[in-house]
Amino acid sequence: MAEVTTLDVEGGKKFDIYVAVRRINPYVYSEVKKIDLNTDLPYTDLVTLERIGKTDFKYHVEFPEGVTSMKHVVIKKTDYEAIKSILAMFGTVTYETYLKVFGHPLSESTDIEHDKFAEYGFSEDIHIHSGTEFILMVGVPLEDGNIDPEQFQVIEFSTRPAGLCPYDIKVSIESTSTTATISLTPDPEITDYRVFVDKKSEFDYWRREGEAQVRSVVIGHWDDSTNPVPRAQTGNVVLNPTGLVPNTDYVVGIVGFDSERHECVKYIDFRTGEPVGPKPQIAIEAKPEEVTAPWKSAAYNVKIQNAVSAVYGYFLKSQID
Repeated sequence: MAEVTTLDVEGGKKFDIYVAVRRINPYVYSEVKKIDLNTDLPYTDLVTLERIGKTDFKYHVEFPEGVTSMKHVVIKKTDYEAIKSILAMFGTVTYETYLKVFGHPLSESTDIEHDKFAEYGFSEDIHIHSGTEFILMVGVPLEDGNIDPEQFQVIEFSTRPAGLCPYDIKVSIESTSTTATISLTPDPEITDYRVFVDKKSEFDYWRREGEAQVRSVVIGHWDDSTNPVPRAQTGNVVLNPTGLVPNTDYVVGIVGFDSERHECVKYIDFRTGEPVGPKPQIAIEAKPEEVTAPWKSAAYNVKIQNAVSAVYGYFLKSQID
């Protein structure tokens, strides 16, 4: 007895499935059965996931009968939780309220496909990385703009993990008080890689949201020209970040890829040195005689030595506290 559990057929079609068996005579079929198969089935869901890859996914939004407009949005789960926490002081954030505010309008049933990133044109772009949790929301807005709770659907899913790359990227670092020389030598099997340098305190902050979040920060926007600091590299490279803070712990974050898009992830710590030269000195002197309205103005004379630049600002003490 043979069992067929999966047939690769096209949607929206009608098929006849024939099954024939031979019992004794090898040249004569002793029994033939025909089964009808109809893949032209109506959508019962507002949204259906059709494909999930490492850095891409595709879904179909189906308009219910009589509906003329819908909204959809995809967001990284950690970003949703962060926004929910920030806005908690103003009120309760739910999937429906998030879709109402940040959802993107649709006017007809459609397939939506995102590969690496999607530029919506407003709100936040989607940056898709492997092994990352996303939330997909689709709903029908009412006349007052709120999402109809009876016509709303949310799907949580994760992109496929990339798997570990068996190859390596060798790294050596030499640092001064404000600069670093970072030499990177990838194995020949590494096709390309991303590099990002920042304070260890910032990396530790991102680590609270999990490994996927840290990797997404290192990779940044897949369109490298959009990153404030370009991160895409190939071959042997020497990077020279400047403007570093003396006596501060930093991290070099690296995500490398082989031809199968497996990932080699590395984090290398280094610390900047003591500042050189004389220490800057600042003297601040109040000038009350120059104030004509002491209840709403103030004047100070600031003298700076051994410094090439300075920044200043006025703040309420309660803000500093």
